[in-house]
Amino acid sequence: AAVAYLQAGWVWPPLLSALAYLGLIVYTGAYYGRRGSPLAAPFLAGALLNVLLSNVLFGLMLSGLPLPWSPFVLPKLGYAAEALCFAVALARKVQLLHRSVADSRRRHEQEAWQLAQAEAATAAAQQQVRASQLQLAATSHDLSQPLASLRLAVGALAPLPQAAPVLAHVNRTLDYSEALLGSLIAEARGQLQAV
Repeated sequence: AAVAYLQAGWVWPPLLSALAYLGLIVYTGAYYGRRGSPLAAPFLAGALLNVLLSNVLFGLMLSGLPLPWSPFVLPKLGYAAEALCFAVALARKVQLLHRSVADSRRRHEQEAWQLAQAEAATAAAQQQVRASQLQLAATSHDLSQPLASLRLAVGALAPLPQAAPVLAHVNRTLDYSEALLGSLIAEARGQLQAV
């Protein structure tokens, strides 16, 4: 079979195509190797072994290079070597994908934990604001109640003519106290709403 292959003139075309293909393989492997691709080395090794065994050595054996085995074993070895290197590259790619998924999962878990912490802090702050609002309402009622009682007592003394100057002074003092209390309560409510 090898003699028929030689007589047909098919020795040089595989060698020339191998040399052309070899340049493309080396360029591609070097390009991706410089970019840091972990798959470049297995690709380059597999493709070079395939071209070396399937084309170069096969063609040289057919042109008369003596080797102890049949020349038709070489292409099979080349394909097997390329398949083995492809399997190595595929295993590396799967390993990289697993690592990427694990890193992504860790990042998402960290973000979820931080979000839960922020939500817990927000809920605690809202609970504290509600407690402060209740305390403010109770305090404003407790402070307003004595002023209302004084206002009622002053109203009861109004029919007495001799009490008029004292009642006017007490009314002004009560008005001032109620205004002061109102502004303090409004300021406290504003601070609570800002939180």
